[in-house]
Parts: sequence; structure tokens; C-alpha cells
Amino acid sequence: MRKRYLIITLLGVLLVFIVVNGGPVGILNANQEPLYLAMAGPLSGDPADIERGREMQTGIELYLEQVNQAGGINGRKVALIVFDDQDSIEQAELTAHAIAERDNILAVIGHRSSSPSNAAGTIYNEAGIPVITASALSPSVTEGKPWYFRVTVDNDQQGSFAAYYTNKVLKYKTVSIVYVENDFGLSFAAAFRKTTQELNGTIAYDQGFPEQGSLDIMTNQVTRELKAATDTGLVLLAVNDEVATQIVKKMRDLNIQAPIMGSTGSVFVNGFKDYPLERSQPGYYTDGIYATVPHIIYDIVDEKAQDFTRAYQQKYGVGPAPATASHYDAAMILVAAMRATDITGEPETLQQDREKIRQYLQSHDSISSAFNGITGYIYFDEDGDATKPVPVGIYQRQELISAPVQLQLVKNAASVPDLNQEIDLGRIIELGSNYMYTTKIVQTGMHINKISNIDTSTSSYDMDFYLWFEYYGDLDERDIVFTNAVGELSLSDSIAEETRGDLSYKAYHVKGTFYGKFEFYNFPFDQQPLNISFHHRILPREYLIYAVDFASMRSREAVQEDLRARSRNFLPGWTVNYANFFSDNFNLSTYVGETTIEEASGPTYSQFNTTVRIRRDTLRYVLQNVAPAAIFIIGSYLTFFFPLDAITTKSLIGILSLLITAILHGRVTRELPTLDYKTIIEYIYFAVYGLSGLTLLIDIIGRSFRDKDWAQRLNRSGRIAYPIIVLLTGLLIAYIHFNRSGRI
Repeated sequence: MRKRYLIITLLGVLLVFIVVNGGPVGILNANQEPLYLAMAGPLSGDPADIERGREMQTGIELYLEQVNQAGGINGRKVALIVFDDQDSIEQAELTAHAIAERDNILAVIGHRSSSPSNAAGTIYNEAGIPVITASALSPSVTEGKPWYFRVTVDNDQQGSFAAYYTNKVLKYKTVSIVYVENDFGLSFAAAFRKTTQELNGTIAYDQGFPEQGSLDIMTNQVTRELKAATDTGLVLLAVNDEVATQIVKKMRDLNIQAPIMGSTGSVFVNGFKDYPLERSQPGYYTDGIYATVPHIIYDIVDEKAQDFTRAYQQKYGVGPAPATASHYDAAMILVAAMRATDITGEPETLQQDREKIRQYLQSHDSISSAFNGITGYIYFDEDGDATKPVPVGIYQRQELISAPVQLQLVKNAASVPDLNQEIDLGRIIELGSNYMYTTKIVQTGMHINKISNIDTSTSSYDMDFYLWFEYYGDLDERDIVFTNAVGELSLSDSIAEETRGDLSYKAYHVKGTFYGKFEFYNFPFDQQPLNISFHHRILPREYLIYAVDFASMRSREAVQEDLRARSRNFLPGWTVNYANFFSDNFNLSTYVGETTIEEASGPTYSQFNTTVRIRRDTLRYVLQNVAPAAIFIIGSYLTFFFPLDAITTKSLIGILSLLITAILHGRVTRELPTLDYKTIIEYIYFAVYGLSGLTLLIDIIGRSFRDKDWAQRLNRSGRIAYPIIVLLTGLLIAYIHFNRSGRI
């Protein structure tokens, strides 16, 4: 008899294990060889190169870790093989040959720079290996190489865009060009030069210098000649980070105050941090420098990208560089290709698998088939290059934030009411054969003072916070709509104002009641989002975007820790899990229905969002509402050890268990709104009902036996069966909980 119950228990545990691990197919595939990707980038040599290689590797590994934690591809893990190309042409060629000789690498992410990518690209092309670069910007990297793809804009797009922005937005008609004579510098400078001339701009200074040579000699020469020039206009630096750092420092030390459009890498801004003037005044050298950004600017990204930055911070202890997001996207795209094409990863079918991946990437050639990545929508043109808007950043207090004006494509000029008037007003400009909106960026910050009156029955809560805006030009910043406010909520008089030239700063104190979308599937182990969202009442996203003012708010992590510490004073029974600030899109059709942004009618607005996710104090709640039921589960089990004649006591425990559980159940139900699903705590109560009823049923059946031996056997069977039923019920409830939490 005991062996039978042991077998039943083992089978139950095995069944739960199989379900949790994705069924029989998931278990079998989990034991197979992983599917392999390769990364080629600089991992040794110069510290700056090592840092760039780390930016590549961490982004890729973070995505693959998330994929593997979610079950991989049909149960098979995806593994990364890392190759060090030392950011050199010779080593890149050796790396490419080494990858081509392997019989298990399906695709490659790399290389970091244009020259190594060009050298390796010919080898990959001959071997038929799909490659994605997320940082090599020279057009020649993908030209004539059908196996090479790029998830960022190339230098032709970026250089031309920089010239338009300089001429049309910043209004500089005179420019100077300084470039390094490598694939990156030559192509960027050529595109900038060509477009400047087409716009009838003046090039006052145009100087290149060899990649190899004395950095001090070349930078000294450039800065002396810029100092001697009567009008340099805006200075474009088409150089790498280290060279840009040297030139900018020498320009500022020589009091050359010309505007600069330069580099975007973390190595660039970090290169100043040891200088005394920069330490005493952060941003002394870099404040006001513009930069076209081929990757991402984190202050105007959506919640998906904010989740990425939070996961990266948790894993690595620092925030991600812009290039890291592009490498995360490259890994995402290749995994999507592997998942969609039913590849095997076996040596016998390796070339067919690679061809499937290449064709899959090529098929994503329009916005309708684009990948939705961290850096935005990604699709490829005939050369394998991504077609994307180019964000423009500006350095402020050692942070790269969105420049006050961004250019966005007018997709259908015929749909713009009175296009000529919009052009005359400067809200739309011509860029080549396209029209572009000149979009105002409003740096927006928030400090939450207090959260109170959380009502789970109505999913509402009170918020007390400071809200501020910083922007250039004219704007009625008070004309906003809080999309999730209960009743009408508007901004009162400002509590602080400051004007510096065209820059305006205004701050407000806001108190209001807001409603959210609380979910109670995992109640009382639930987390609830407390949201504040608003958009401008009149100006759509084409004309205004709210950017998160992290330069003033400190880091996301600092804001989160500060709120978590203070919330202990005003959030009894709850703990702040994290705080998130992000910008996304709002359209009335999408807000009230299931229509997508692309299908929505009416204007789309930029919406500023705050999400504070709070976690219930589960221990205290469980002690109050679940522990009594658990005690009765134990008590019900102990009745199987009572003498057969203790009938009254057995029945009393069973009846009390049902009664107390019903009271607890009713109390919990009154706290929650009417739900069309069951919560975890209800499943627990249902289990207690069942177990209590089982003990009563066994007791009643036992009394019906005249033969006490049979009654005793039934009691002994209950001693064995009861804990097995409790175990299986607990495993089932745990499975439901973790499945709802997204951890299975």
C-alpha cells in the first residue's frame, strides 16, 4: 500500500516538473547542443577599445540570458562564442577565417569599427555567413555584401543629416570640418561636406589627418588653425572618441568657443573626468556639444527600453551605453530569425540554416515588417542598412540628452493642412526630397512627495508631486491633460520660474487622485502599478516630445532608492519595488480600444509617464488571512491520528476549519473589486475547503463501518493520502502563481 502511494507521489512530482519545463519536447531539447552565435569585437589592447568591446558583449549576453531563461528556442539554449579582433584589420581577418572554419556558428554580430568590418566582410560573404553590425558606420561595410546587415544608420545618412540639422535647425551657414582619414571619418565628412555645399553653406576649414601618427602634433595643429580662423562657424569632429576629447579640451583651453558637433561615445565624455576644471564644474568642456546619435538617446525612449536599462543596471551595476542597446537589438533580431526559420543548428544543415537566416533578414524591408527593438523600429534597405530617424543629442552636465529640436519625417506631406504655412512658421523644413517636422523637445522631470489612499477596490490612489519643464522657445506648458486623473486636474500657478536666453524653466506642485489598472491574479503576492500620465492638449507628437530630465533627476536608481526609503513613512503595508519614468505615444483610439498606433485615427501625442510599482507586504497579510487556514489544514491532518471514538473533536475541527476559512474568504473578497478570475488566495481557500471537507467525509465514512479494523485502515490511508494531496495542491497553486508572474 505504501509503495503505491510513493509511486503516485513521484508521478505527481514528475508531472509538475514536465509541465514547468515546457513539456516533453522542452525537456528533450534542453539536453541538445545549444544554438551558437558569434561576437567579434575588441576585448584586449587599449582600455578604450576594451570598453567598447564590453559595450557590445554585455548587450548581446543580456538578451541571450533573457531568451534562455524563457526556455530558449524550442527548449534549446542560445550560446555566444566571443572572438577578440583587437579592433584591427589583420586580427579581424583572422577572426573571420576562424569563424568560417567552425561548423556550428549560425551568424555573427560584429565587428565594432568600419575598417575591421570591411576586411572581415569579404570573408563572411564568401563563406555565406550572415553578419549584423551594430556600430560600424561606413557605407562600404554593407555595399556589395548581401550577407552583411546593419541595425544603425550609416555615415551617408548620418553625415547628410548632420549637415541639414546644422544648416536648417541650428542656422549655421558656415562650418569647419575636422576628420580622421579612416572609413568612418572619410565617409562621415564626405556626406557632411556634400550636403553643406548643396545647401549653399560655406566651408571655412576642412582638415583631415592620418589615423596613425602623433595625436598631439595633429590636434595641436588643428586647434592652432581653428584659433587663427576669423569665422569657423560650427566645427564638425568626424573623429574617434579619444581624438575628439583631445581637440575639444584644447579648443576650450584656447578659449575657442565655436559650437561643436562631435562624438557620442561614453569614452568621449569619460575622457574629461580627470581634469580639474571638469571635476569642479561637471560639463565644463562638453556642455553644449551636439552629436548625431546612430543608436539611442535614453531620455525619449519607451517603457520597453526603460525595462532594458533597468535589467542592465541590475546585472552589471552601471547604466548601458548607447551602442549597447543596438547590440541588444542585433541579438534580438538574430534570435527572431532563428526562431522563425526552424533551423537545426547541425553541421549537416549549417549552410541551409545560414541561408534561411539571411533570407529572413532580407524579408524585413519595410515599416510594416519592421522589428520593434530597443532603439526603435528596424528594417533593412537593399544594401542591408537600417532606415531610421537620426536622433540629435546635446551634452549637459556630462549627460547626453535630446537636443531641443529633433527632426521627424513627414510621411505624407499631402495630409498636412496648409503645408506652406507650416514651412513659413519653421515647424516643417525640407530635407532633400523629404519634409521633416521640427519637433520641440521638452525636458520633463518629476519628484514624488507622497503616495496615499491606495484603494484596491477602485484601483485608485492619491499622488503629491513636483513637476517641472525645461524648453526652448514659446510653449504653453500648462495646457496638458492627465489621461488617468480622476476628475479634472490642471496645473495651478508655478512655484518656480527661470529664463536664460531662449531657455525657460517652470515648476509646479500637483496633488490629485489617479486610477490605474490593478490586477489581482497573484493576490496577496501581487505588485501594483501606480501611474501618472499626461500629454499636451493641442500639440501632437510631430511638434512636441516630452523627454525625461534625468540630468536633473539624478539616475533612475537614485530616484528609486530615495522613493523606496521615504515610502516607509507613507505606504503602510506596501513597499516600492521600482520607479520608472518614460515617454511613449498616446492616441485616443488606442487608449479606449484595441487599435494599434498605426491603425489609430486622429492625432498621436507624446505622453510622459511615471510608473511606481509597489509590492504588498505579503508576510503580514499572509499571517492575518492565510495562517489561520494553514493551522486548520494541520489540525485536520492531526485528526487522522485521533482515536476512533473522538468523533466530536474530529467533526468540530472540520466544521471550524470550514467556518473560519469562509469568514476569511469573505473578508478578502470584500477588499477586492468584482473579478472575472480567481486570485491565488482564493485557490488557497478552495484547497482548505476541499481538505477540510475530505477529513469530514473520511470521518463520516469511518463511522459507517461496523468493523473497526476497516475504519482504522481508512484512518491510516488518510494519514498517507492527505499530505500527498496537500503537496500536489501546493505545487499546482505554485505553478499557477509563477506562470502568472511570467517566471514559467
